[in-house]
Amino acid sequence: MTDAAKAFGEQLPQKLTDKSRFGKLPQTLVHGDFRLENMFFGTSLGESGFAVIDWQDISYGEGIWDIAWFIGGCLQATSERQSEEQQLLKIYHETLKTNGVSEYTFDACWEDYRLAMSRYFVQAVLMVASLNTENDRENRLARAVSERFIAAITDLRLIDG
Repeated sequence: MTDAAKAFGEQLPQKLTDKSRFGKLPQTLVHGDFRLENMFFGTSLGESGFAVIDWQDISYGEGIWDIAWFIGGCLQATSERQSEEQQLLKIYHETLKTNGVSEYTFDACWEDYRLAMSRYFVQAVLMVASLNTENDRENRLARAVSERFIAAITDLRLIDG
């Protein structure tokens, strides 16, 4: 845990109380563990296919939560996330607009993404805190995800404001 991450964690309750938009945005089903391991891509009968499994963490919330989990937790290299996150968010935002979501600016989407990163920073810390010495695969995943979210909150300068 970096000093910046510790400081962010100490400030987080106040930040979310002061600035949270969660609960005010349109709600949808949220997968809660939206990562590549739970996704399948392929073709069936000549048509493109996409499926998501492992719906045990389903909830009702802002769709940006799944986007933040995917970008922050799945892109393995910090440099990959840094170079791709704006473009991935633009694709997400354009898809919302194409499907009838109006009056939701990209700037609002960006701020919601940053807040979602704060939410998943907490989950990542909790994952590390509950490491199980008997399951090395889960331990590696928890460490990797927590490192990615710590890097994200640092890069997104969430500690600054």
